[in-house]
Amino acid sequence: MGRVNRVFARYARIIACGLPLRNVDNKLARKVAYVGVPTDIKKVAKQPLVSDSVNLVILGGSQGLCTFGKTFALAITELPAHIRSRVFVTQQCGKGQLETVTELYARYSIKHQLSGFFTDMKNIIGEADLIISRAGATTIAEVMAAGKPAIYVPYERSSCNHQLYNAQLVEGLGAGLCVEEQALDVSIARNVLTTLLGNPSKLQEMSRNATKHATLNADAQFCAVERFRSDGYVKRAIVEEVEYQYIFGDGASLTLMNTTTYEQVSISADMLGEKGVYLKEGVILTLSFYQGQVVAARVPDYVVLEVVETESVIKGQTASSSYKSAVLENGERISVPPFIKGCAQVLQGLVRDFNEIRCLQPSHVAAGEFAKAAYIRSSRIISEELHAYKQECGILFDDAYIGQNPGELFWFVSPIDSRTNFTNGLPYFATVVALVKNGEVTAAVVDAPVLRETFYVDKGLGAFVENYQSRYVRMHVAKRESVKAALVDVSAGCPDVLSLSQNLASQHAVLRSMGSVMLGFAYAASACYDMVVYSRVNEYKARIVKREYLVEGTCFEVRVDRYLRGLLPGVTQSFIERLLRKGEILLNNTKAKSSTRVSNGDVLSIKHVDCIVLREKEIRALRHVPLLDLVNSSILYEDQNIIAINKPAGVSVQGGSKVKVSISDVLDKIKPGECCRIVHRLDKDTSGVLVLARNLDVARYLACEFRREGSKRNILRLPEVFRSRHLGGEYANILQGTVRRWGEND
Repeated sequence: MGRVNRVFARYARIIACGLPLRNVDNKLARKVAYVGVPTDIKKVAKQPLVSDSVNLVILGGSQGLCTFGKTFALAITELPAHIRSRVFVTQQCGKGQLETVTELYARYSIKHQLSGFFTDMKNIIGEADLIISRAGATTIAEVMAAGKPAIYVPYERSSCNHQLYNAQLVEGLGAGLCVEEQALDVSIARNVLTTLLGNPSKLQEMSRNATKHATLNADAQFCAVERFRSDGYVKRAIVEEVEYQYIFGDGASLTLMNTTTYEQVSISADMLGEKGVYLKEGVILTLSFYQGQVVAARVPDYVVLEVVETESVIKGQTASSSYKSAVLENGERISVPPFIKGCAQVLQGLVRDFNEIRCLQPSHVAAGEFAKAAYIRSSRIISEELHAYKQECGILFDDAYIGQNPGELFWFVSPIDSRTNFTNGLPYFATVVALVKNGEVTAAVVDAPVLRETFYVDKGLGAFVENYQSRYVRMHVAKRESVKAALVDVSAGCPDVLSLSQNLASQHAVLRSMGSVMLGFAYAASACYDMVVYSRVNEYKARIVKREYLVEGTCFEVRVDRYLRGLLPGVTQSFIERLLRKGEILLNNTKAKSSTRVSNGDVLSIKHVDCIVLREKEIRALRHVPLLDLVNSSILYEDQNIIAINKPAGVSVQGGSKVKVSISDVLDKIKPGECCRIVHRLDKDTSGVLVLARNLDVARYLACEFRREGSKRNILRLPEVFRSRHLGGEYANILQGTVRRWGEND
């Protein structure tokens, strides 16, 4: 009996059973009445074994065919030819077996009728000559009522193994055969079928025994168990339901507490069954009390448990084909997919909406309203999913107002990155979800649902891309050394990018404007684009892209800004200083300053690039070409140590907040292969001679000399080559001293 039946059996006066019970307590035995199971199948039953054919029915239901259906199908194909030619098979096939079994029967010319579900089960059983089925009580009652011989295969996982008891009971009555599932194979099934189908008298004997022991009037007996008088009544059972909070468990029993009266009660762990292992402290259960005793317990629909430990994902694992072991916070070990996609509902909805929005293209207003509704719906679903996953985290959407403070730990969400593409029916849009901690993106996923591409990154684990062709591919950048023929994605229509785009085009770069910033970043990081040039990018979208450099070689105690200038020669000094002021450059996960020194083994991280993100190691500052031509045409003197330049008025030596281009920006291009260094400064509106050192040793020496008091007063005759340039006296004196000191006096 079931758990509830066992509890209420103590208070019942009559216990009506469909089959005889086993292991019945003596106190309950006198209450038991065997009445059978009400059924009307007997009304359509025919005499078994028509001479010209044998109707073999194989049933399984929810606990059947996946295990033994194919075994009997193979056994039928191996029957002797004179028996196989007479068999007509009516079979209920499990999921995934319908096509296989159909092909098998067709190959051996076996007449058959296959279906995943039969609606008219009464006629199916009534027309059968031999039935193969599980051994549930209702199934046995219907088969015996119809007087049909049967082969019963008990479900090995049935509660208390009751199906085995049922099958053995029927076999003892001579109304069927019991074949245990553990011992079942094709040869045993073939032998059993051959014995029964080749011996009609045996089947007829089993049919007579089934009819003899069947309860044909179970409905009448059930009603006649106890008859009440017209004025009789049954007292209604008063069951009280109270909520209790789970405190702890010791394996066999669970202790709960009433949160109102603080009364504690202990219940058996068997009352919850397998669901009991997922309890944790604080979970609310509903207990049902009858006459002061707990008769039932109901657990909540779901509990939220944190995965505290998982195995590492190995290369080749996918989200749908494998599982990995995980440990929950309560110590229970479960199997989970390698990757969990919490917003699959959003992606499926966006694909559906994208297919529908193409029908609205003639009306731009209707398409815009449809896209807005899709954005709002996706935002709501993602918000609910993320809140259920981490309730302590805030959520910041890409359309939030500037200055909003979501906290130290929050989600950044862009439900539809590039709503313009989505509205116009272009598939280049993506859903972006990123986890931000203390201003730094620690994990992110970019999913393009229509393109079926997913890019995901986790700090410390790496960045990977998945699509319909491959899974778990590590992302990498291209190794192009020049912008010539490079594929570049730009943000069209931005004045900040227009001039740079023109210079890129003049260098034969291939320009694209896809319209989705995050897809552009993802394609750049996966070697599809060689370079991306964007302006006015959302702060957290840009922070998903991060570059790290390991300080290697012979570097020792070098300033951060100078090291980055050497590492990224195309990036201006003012740009690096701006990043340092904003705290976007980290040295060993600590904000770096201009004066901070780096050494071998240090890790430099650039959180994001404010307006330009270039993927090549050598970044080409193409907008500096006009200034470079001017500097090369203004060289007055050069040797292996210095270069003297006639700086005109209006040209800045070093960059500043309002300076877009300066001589310091083109130092690495004056002499290819070496980076010149500025020894002294001149004001922007001052014309004069600017001395550049061609190596670090010369720069240090000249800087020391210029700091000495007598260096600037050392006046010599100006060489003739400089006199024609009408240079200022002070700078001419400096140049004369420099030239004399290096042995170049004429």
